[in-house]
Amino acid sequence: MKKILFVVLMLGSCLLVAEPRKWKGPRPKFIVIGTTVHKGAGFFCEVQKVLIDLIHFDQQGILALAPDWRHPFYPFKDHQDENGWDLFFESIPQDPCSVEGVTVNKIVVPWNEWHEIHGRFCTAQWVLYDQYLPYREYVHSIMKKYFKVKDHITAQLNQFYKENMEGHYCIGVHIRFAAVHAFEVPGGKHPSLEEYCAEIDQLIIQKQHLPIKIFLATDSNYVVQVLKMRYKNLLYYAEAPRSIGAEDPVFSLPLKNLDLFNQKRPGYKAGLYVLLDGLTLSKCDVMIHTTSNFASLVSFFNPYIKSIYLPKGFDPVCIIQGQEDQNEVKNPFLNKLAAA
Repeated sequence: MKKILFVVLMLGSCLLVAEPRKWKGPRPKFIVIGTTVHKGAGFFCEVQKVLIDLIHFDQQGILALAPDWRHPFYPFKDHQDENGWDLFFESIPQDPCSVEGVTVNKIVVPWNEWHEIHGRFCTAQWVLYDQYLPYREYVHSIMKKYFKVKDHITAQLNQFYKENMEGHYCIGVHIRFAAVHAFEVPGGKHPSLEEYCAEIDQLIIQKQHLPIKIFLATDSNYVVQVLKMRYKNLLYYAEAPRSIGAEDPVFSLPLKNLDLFNQKRPGYKAGLYVLLDGLTLSKCDVMIHTTSNFASLVSFFNPYIKSIYLPKGFDPVCIIQGQEDQNEVKNPFLNKLAAA
């Protein structure tokens, strides 16, 4: 995908200046981020792409954030012409001193142009989780600077937490069960449900002096039923659309026939459930998980959440380590601690 460059003339003045003034010296170039979505990508994969662009251009002066999530095959909206970003997030406006003659570059950036956060084959941020706290704090600061979840979604999150989880030691569990993603996990297969349950059981024993709740986020109803039978009233989860077994809920959609896709489109509510799952999990005390964009975003929503990463016994890996210069990496915390 080629970059699209728009040059716009900005007229205006700072709040403290009554009249527009001429710019003296080199003219700055403010960036408007307009990250596009790709057909068949998951909700948090798209959020991650926006984050990557924000990190990469942060020091160049970002004037505005306007992600373009209008792709007709973007699944998490009810109408194909909607911009999916606007359904879930508020962009925090940036207001650099607007002066006559300022040039603004509007760039639509391909999602895989930069490597500003760890990718799906990187285990370093999980295996060296404690050392990577500055990395998570940095990405969290970028999120707070440029966008926020819509207020009505945050209110729904807080209500659920208050009614079901507040005052408890909360064990968050994200179980990615779709077989198509197993190749992303170290060793090429998902951790078994027994491995997840072993970690949950151990925490229940360790925290037996505390009231406990377990919050489950998963893509499979089979996983829900297995853990529901085992943990009964300790288990909380959202009534969200999921696959029956190990198929991917998005990849199983008809991504070549728009008419048929529109009939089966999961829509806004499906995106809302995914976002609320991630936000709710970020309010837990600990997250048990494997490799996924979902887990990464949870750790960015809450950099201080504890992590129990499965499978165990793998070395820290980053596919870009040692090649940062060639990839124009701007994130100062990407590999700083991993290389130490």
